[in-house]
Amino acid sequence: MKPKNIQDFENTIDSNYYGRQKKIGNNIVRVWTTTNHQAVKYQWFDKKNWNVPIVISAPVPPSPISIATFFDYQIFINESGDGIILWKVLLNGYPNQSGGVKKLYKVELKNFQVVKMPSSYLDTVNDSNTDLVNVKYAVNSNNELIIVFKAKNLNDNITRIYKGEYINGIWEMDHLYYYPSSSSTNVSEVGEFVVDINGKGDIVIVWAQDFVGAGYKNLYAQIKKNGVWLNKETIKTASQQSGGQYNYSELQDTNINMVCEITEQQNVYVGYVAKDYIISSGSGNIDYDLEIAVWNKSSNSWNKEELLANKGNPIEPKAIYVHNNQKLTYLYERLDTLYQIQKNLVDNNWGSKVDLTNSFSGIQGLQAFWIGGYDSSQCGIINSFWKVEGTNMTPKIYLSQYH
Repeated sequence: MKPKNIQDFENTIDSNYYGRQKKIGNNIVRVWTTTNHQAVKYQWFDKKNWNVPIVISAPVPPSPISIATFFDYQIFINESGDGIILWKVLLNGYPNQSGGVKKLYKVELKNFQVVKMPSSYLDTVNDSNTDLVNVKYAVNSNNELIIVFKAKNLNDNITRIYKGEYINGIWEMDHLYYYPSSSSTNVSEVGEFVVDINGKGDIVIVWAQDFVGAGYKNLYAQIKKNGVWLNKETIKTASQQSGGQYNYSELQDTNINMVCEITEQQNVYVGYVAKDYIISSGSGNIDYDLEIAVWNKSSNSWNKEELLANKGNPIEPKAIYVHNNQKLTYLYERLDTLYQIQKNLVDNNWGSKVDLTNSFSGIQGLQAFWIGGYDSSQCGIINSFWKVEGTNMTPKIYLSQYH
């Protein structure tokens, strides 16, 4: 019998149970944590019946290593049944790692059948001597997948960035070889990062690099165009400016301070925030600038624009959308308010910013939070989901649609 619920499912066996289910064409696949919390199972609904579930996780690790929990299942399978499933595991028992060590695992599938799975608890996506810090995924309509993650080396405690690709049914894993290294004055580490892929398989990875002890961050990118990874590009570097201002990209280690998009025409748009720290006055004042950098495929060069300057409160870029290479929409949040600003890419002119929360002017203690969105390219409509709450209203989630 076909199940009624084809969405994510949780808490159906016991209070700590977790799983994910996804409808793919007329098929359904699901993965979940077993009730003893020691394994992950996979099951496939083949249009008529559920097949027998199988264990896809690695064997239980030997003592003193133990499994604390499985979490964050991700399913990337096309309608032919080819793809991968990834999940995270928190392992306890590592020497000098009191909070446990996080690992990323995967299985590969062909025609909905598992063809490759972890052979042991050391058979991980991130190196066996690393602790997973953060991972992001980008996938296109052809199920071409890029994953980018940063992980801390357990030997030198330096955080580095890595990438993995699943293209045309082939998984390739690689370090980003320009990742940070030690120096005599400081150690550089990877900060925040974002990734995007277009329908042709072109990819952009953007990341901030922290220079520990120096107090600043630089912004870099690497682009894959026509199947070839280009050299690392520098978007923004720290620079001493006249008037005693020290300007550098302020990209905190969260998921909200940087956005990017690579278009079908292979142009790249990166939104970020730069921070000016005024050191000459001795007051330590900080100003925030909302900026955008555009990589032009023809000239292989970056053009940067400053959209908001010298703002005394933090600004958080939320999303960038480009429609048919004619219009760009930039969404950002400041002082608990969500704004959008658009640029006509034909005449190269910016419009005025629009306050998406202006209809809630009577709400006391108004706060607006970006949830997510997507660009419906076929009809040219941007769909944005955001939450509004206040002291005199019940929190609500809204959908904004605009051209």
